[in-house]
Amino acid sequence: MAKTDLGAKSVLDTLAIERPDVLHYVEPELISHEGKVMIFGPPATWKSFITIDLAVSLVLGRKWLGTYQTVPSKVMIIQVEQSAVMYSIRLEKYLQGNRISPRSLGSRLTIATQPDLMLDNMTGLSMLEESIKKERPDVIGLDDLYRSVRTTSDDVHMKPFLGSIARLQKQYNFAWVMVHHPRKPGINPNGSKPHFDFNEAAGWAGISRWCDTILSINHLGGGMREVVDDKRKNTEEGGLLYIPQLTVDRKRLKFLVG
Repeated sequence: MAKTDLGAKSVLDTLAIERPDVLHYVEPELISHEGKVMIFGPPATWKSFITIDLAVSLVLGRKWLGTYQTVPSKVMIIQVEQSAVMYSIRLEKYLQGNRISPRSLGSRLTIATQPDLMLDNMTGLSMLEESIKKERPDVIGLDDLYRSVRTTSDDVHMKPFLGSIARLQKQYNFAWVMVHHPRKPGINPNGSKPHFDFNEAAGWAGISRWCDTILSINHLGGGMREVVDDKRKNTEEGGLLYIPQLTVDRKRLKFLVG
């Protein structure tokens, strides 16, 4: 039956709303219950590997990037970047390099590989909802946004898509983490890669307003990256979260924090 009003509640009824057992999957208040998160940065900033590390860390309840405490959670990754075979090779290399047994993850980490998936139409959204019903994840990671919608540059396409994700979150109570691969930048005259500003490079500015948390990953040169929280809405602590020097052992796909 369709709702006929806004469902306003008294103060007592508002305070009596049932609260989940877990309010924050990643602390300090980075990924919250029904949170909306963007992992953003220019090409070759290890966003996909960082997302794998996030998923595995959440399942095992260990520190993400060796820094941020997690709560053991069930995770589903939707990856549209690579074929299933190539992603399997990438995941295997990560698990072996970090000495993680696949059996330790059990069925709490599931991966949907759909290179042709478009989530801004009814077919894609229906497939997503059926997968959510089946897997019941606490956290869903999409790798990546750019390839799974027709465009990120205007509200005509993005507002309905983000509204649909928010509707599914309210119904199934999961946190949503999106990796965003924006357009490739040019090269500065000195040969360095330019710093990417989210609002300049991500497309429609409404994306940043929709997100609770935005983690930007930037090139530092010398094989190092920095991780900065450009936005962290669901926090009472304040202050900037910052990993000044993140490197990766490419042979093992193991992250090192300097």
